[in-house]
Amino acid sequence: MEPYLVTGRSFIPANSVPNPMAPMSNTKSFKGDNRQSYQANASSFRTEQKVRVDFDNKKVSTLSNVASGSIGVDNKGLETEKSLATKAGPNPSYDKGLLEKGNSTTIGMQVDASNKLVNGAPAINYDVNITISQQSNGSLDYKINGASDGFPAYEFFITNEATGNSTLIYGSNPTKTGDTPMALFPPMEKKINSSGNINDRKEDEQH
Repeated sequence: MEPYLVTGRSFIPANSVPNPMAPMSNTKSFKGDNRQSYQANASSFRTEQKVRVDFDNKKVSTLSNVASGSIGVDNKGLETEKSLATKAGPNPSYDKGLLEKGNSTTIGMQVDASNKLVNGAPAINYDVNITISQQSNGSLDYKINGASDGFPAYEFFITNEATGNSTLIYGSNPTKTGDTPMALFPPMEKKINSSGNINDRKEDEQH
């Protein structure tokens, strides 16, 4: 039974987003993550939560729970201010009883992270539960449900730590949905409800 990594991230697809307080500030925009695609091993993000699930040892550990600092720039693209990285939200939780009974558990992930350079800025929010269950044939059933803001982009991956293979189990991108930073204001617009099976071991055996 291989260990699995469960990763949730938010990211701004654009290179930058306007500062709503620009008329009263030298900071005209804030740097984004400048990536349009979902990336399992991305190094640029607004928030990241990563959990390792070890079915053999009945252990779940949090590897990452961080909100990247914000960087403000002027009209010439020169840095004007910067905030420090903080926690993305509460540490992810897991269903200990379910894990001890068998090869299954539910990971709870919540993010509540705002731009610390803008007073009263609405936070990036998601609240999801991800259930993973390893099957006797080595495949993995998953189910993700919950909600997120419409902005920025969100990506959730499951990675087989033994093979390095990653599967995108949910993604939402405002460049496709048309959502703007106004979608950061409550309530969370996007309902998340997806399930499937990752046949990771069989794919490996066929190659």
